[in-house]
Amino acid sequence: MKRSLLAITLVVSVALVAFAGTASAGRGLPRRYSADAFFTNTEGCVSTFIGIYPVSGKDRNTGRVAGGTFSMQFERFDVCTNTFLFRGGSAILTLSTEEFAMSPGLNKASMHTSAIVCDQISGSCFTVSIDLEYRRAGAPPQVCSTDNYAGEETTFCSAVVSGVVSDGATNFTPQPGTGVFQEHRLA
Repeated sequence: MKRSLLAITLVVSVALVAFAGTASAGRGLPRRYSADAFFTNTEGCVSTFIGIYPVSGKDRNTGRVAGGTFSMQFERFDVCTNTFLFRGGSAILTLSTEEFAMSPGLNKASMHTSAIVCDQISGSCFTVSIDLEYRRAGAPPQVCSTDNYAGEETTFCSAVVSGVVSDGATNFTPQPGTGVFQEHRLA
């Protein structure tokens, strides 16, 4: 589990750095937004974990949070034999405004795209389609938290994520997952 959390932190950090670089090269987007999604499912001995990490910015002209970059983590683990069956993810990919959109109020988001996922164990790769809807968790008033670190203020809100991540034959997300909306801005 520690390895998974370390991998998640690393992937999100790389995605934030990649998006921040493209934002400063473009119009200098003032804030970054993310809507991380986490799915876990166990059938028999096989436990599946999927993490999806989109990062975007608010367009100064439209006020919309859309497009950006994302990466994904995908693991299948045999809990009976204590063996990884599949361990991998995607590269950092670019998202269009049609593929990812999020409310600047950290209330809802949607992602409709695909990614090539490669396995570190076998070297095999396959394409997954991703069709997700996010909404803030809990009944109003929902509680969010704010953290200040190294000159950046980040607001976190819990989310519920539903939808399908599939290779065309298997739905790897048969139950809703959890999510975290985030807004990152200079303190």
